[in-house]
Amino acid sequence: MPDSVSPSQAKHWEPNVCAIQRTTTYRIKAKNLIFRIEVHTAFSYNICRNAGYFRNRHEDQALKNFAFPLFCLTFPMIVCACAGSVRSCSEAPTLAEDAAKPDGEADHEAANISNSNIRAESSTRVEAWPPRYILQLGNYGASDEDWRIGAIDDDGQIIVHFESTTKRFLTEYNEGRFVFYDAGKRYGLLDANGIVVVEPRDAVFGRPSEGLIAVQTESGCGYINLDGNEVIPIQPWDSCSAFKDGKAIVTNAGEPFVTREEDSQYGEGYIDRHGKVIIDLTYKYASDFSEGRAAVSRGFTESGQDEDDTEFAPANRRANYGYIDHGGNPITPFEFDRAEPFQAGMALVARDRFREAPYNETFYDYAFIDTQGDMVWPMTFGNADPFNDSGFARVEICDDKLPAKGDTFNCQSGLIRKDGSWLFKPGRFQRVGVFSEGRVPVTFLNGSTGYVDEKGNTVFAADGGAFVHGAVIVSGNCPDEPDSIRAVDIHGQSIFPFSVKTASCDCIGHEFDAHGILIIETDSDIKDYRSMVLHRERGVVWPPGWNEKGAGEGMLCWDDTEI
Repeated sequence: MPDSVSPSQAKHWEPNVCAIQRTTTYRIKAKNLIFRIEVHTAFSYNICRNAGYFRNRHEDQALKNFAFPLFCLTFPMIVCACAGSVRSCSEAPTLAEDAAKPDGEADHEAANISNSNIRAESSTRVEAWPPRYILQLGNYGASDEDWRIGAIDDDGQIIVHFESTTKRFLTEYNEGRFVFYDAGKRYGLLDANGIVVVEPRDAVFGRPSEGLIAVQTESGCGYINLDGNEVIPIQPWDSCSAFKDGKAIVTNAGEPFVTREEDSQYGEGYIDRHGKVIIDLTYKYASDFSEGRAAVSRGFTESGQDEDDTEFAPANRRANYGYIDHGGNPITPFEFDRAEPFQAGMALVARDRFREAPYNETFYDYAFIDTQGDMVWPMTFGNADPFNDSGFARVEICDDKLPAKGDTFNCQSGLIRKDGSWLFKPGRFQRVGVFSEGRVPVTFLNGSTGYVDEKGNTVFAADGGAFVHGAVIVSGNCPDEPDSIRAVDIHGQSIFPFSVKTASCDCIGHEFDAHGILIIETDSDIKDYRSMVLHRERGVVWPPGWNEKGAGEGMLCWDDTEI
């Protein structure tokens, strides 16, 4: 795929190609037939896309041209999907047809053939869940009965029909399951195609993660699998978190109306996938494991501050965070006031700079440690961001003077490497952002904004955030709309032939996900649409019809370039 789509490219956009280059056996269910396909090498196929203005003009023939270079299968219909349901263009209902159907009658024929039915039967289980996006319809000021909620796929096809939020509310989608609750606040599950797989129960369901879902009842909490079968029976725990790295945090809350630091019974710990407590519930705070490490706090010690205690951040006590490994063994002293998850082999930690401050305002000194607990960068930064996959982190060097209440430090920003060296030292730019994908947003000393490469050379001028999946949201160019936004590639070229008017939305910094989707809350009363869904290659996939030039009804500002 190219990094960007120019108007001329969009006019002749080719069908997407999915390539699978893995040796495994797939069990594929299509209606009442089950196919097993053993893939020994790469194969590819074209997927029909209904993409409005970015649609290939000959894509009606797309599914008639499946290409299997090294082998051929001859079934009545061959199914191998990597990005949503697959069927011929002529069979796919339009958005208008589906949206116009009464509640409960949306077309779900695509449910018979989808990625939710593809599971690798090998020693390493691989799930290929299709992307789904939960959206709401309704004008601001409307009654609760008039708000509707549903879900679409990355093509903009309606997967879960839109229904009043007073009848059914979708709360989560992950690993091919929607979590929903009905009018009685009973929770259930839908599969990736909107079909009920777990009828509503008198319980609260958490987010699906690593094949398990936390279930909370009056008796405690436990876990079910994606089909609703009990895996970990209800235990007298007060709360259960989602699984991460094969572990989940569970809590004994102790006495009600007593803060956790004062309650000797309060404790958080970890269980494994069998429900066995593997790290005792002895911590006042526990966080998810990341890269084999978790930040935890054993308790609090007194500090000099004595104002405005709150349940989660008592002003007169320090949290004393440290890190443990999978076995619960400490890898650092419990001496930090802040401790972030490990990313790219490094964790951001901090101590309160002025523990004896005369007023309740906290300022931190930041540092970085590696997975062995060794400090790579000392406590010298007045602010910092975690390292990302680029291998750099944004930091700030600040003066040592305690500012007046409500004021901030005088700080200068730069970029550091994990080996303890500088990429950009403070003072070169007025402001430095997050480095990603070979680009970093900066404010130059003259006040202008732009993106520079690793050597500090200017690539293009724009005001925006970090690159993700080859794209970034920057300030737009709509006339008389200073808050408009647009998407650009790493060269600064616009990905779409339009900008988005977002006077009430702080959208700079929003990211395209791994499926190429970006959701922008429009804060608009236009046709009930509260959200705009953009695809990295195919433009507007929601609302329906907004991908045609001139569409958008006041929300899109189209370029003058002929498409």
